[in-house]
Amino acid sequence: MGGSSSSSAAKNYNTNVSGQNAIQGDNLGVAISGVNGSTINATVTDHNAVNRSFDLADNSMSKSFEFAEESLNAVTEAQQDAMQAQAVQSSESMQMLQGLAGNQAEQNAKSIKALKELAQKKRDQESGGNESAQQTFVWIVALSVVGMSAVTFMAVRSINNV
Repeated sequence: MGGSSSSSAAKNYNTNVSGQNAIQGDNLGVAISGVNGSTINATVTDHNAVNRSFDLADNSMSKSFEFAEESLNAVTEAQQDAMQAQAVQSSESMQMLQGLAGNQAEQNAKSIKALKELAQKKRDQESGGNESAQQTFVWIVALSVVGMSAVTFMAVRSINNV
């Protein structure tokens, strides 16, 4: 009972080579065909597009900041001009109001004087002109009293000095 054994192994390697290449649509890439067993060295470039995009972004930012600064300066200048114009206008308005107030005070004084004169005339008319005469009489009596007091004082003084 002894037996024998045997085995066999077969290895098949298939290499399919075709020199055909089919691209559908836009041919914007790289297609390599028929290069079985070859070494391909490919150098791909963006033709400096990335660096130029960074330059563009940097330039855009610089221009944006320059525009913002110029805009702020223009607004600040406009604001200062407006404030200066407002200050001048306020000053002129205050001067005008002061002039009007002075004129109004003068006019009020004249009006009060005229009313006082009218009231005096009305009182004189109602009293038959006696009001002015009464005031004159009061002044005469007052001065007489003062004069008599002075004479009496002098007389008493001269009696005491003797």
